[in-house]
Amino acid sequence: SRAVSETDSEMLAFRGEPVLAIFHSSSGGVTEDPYNLWEMHYPYLKSFKDRFSPLTAWKTEISFDEISKKLFFNKVKIRTVKIFKRNSSGRADKILIIDDQGSRIFISGKKFREKMGINFVKSTFFKIRPDKYGIQVTGRGFGHGVGLSQWGAKKMAEKGYGYKEIIRFYYSGKTDIKKELPESFFL
Repeated sequence: SRAVSETDSEMLAFRGEPVLAIFHSSSGGVTEDPYNLWEMHYPYLKSFKDRFSPLTAWKTEISFDEISKKLFFNKVKIRTVKIFKRNSSGRADKILIIDDQGSRIFISGKKFREKMGINFVKSTFFKIRPDKYGIQVTGRGFGHGVGLSQWGAKKMAEKGYGYKEIIRFYYSGKTDIKKELPESFFL
């Protein structure tokens, strides 16, 4: 309650306008550039090394049958799944799927994560290794990785950083905290 009352009427702004205050659970050590996900540029949202967010390692196994079911309604027999391209933050950008006929199918890392289940493939910050009946996916982080890491912000607060320092860290130091809200903020 104290934090809410002390920040009442404050707004995170860039050039006087409200920012898109994107956040996620854990960056896994590197935040994501929003352009890599949504093809949109924001000067205050960039990829950078996040020394506060825990790595949050995770691992899952996915059978080729499960991938075929979720991506192709069981109409494709999968032989291989691997990362074809990584983006600037190191996350899986394009996944290559090769079927039993040798056809190459490409899907974005984002779409692959969504189709497999975002609580199952927790981020696109992963590696793929083949196993007997499919793939083993090992990764770190949880969420899309853009903007503020909730676990990183918690760690910063535990270390004594104030909310303004946390905001400057995650929003590139290019934002301001405004006490007076612009008229455009109200409907």
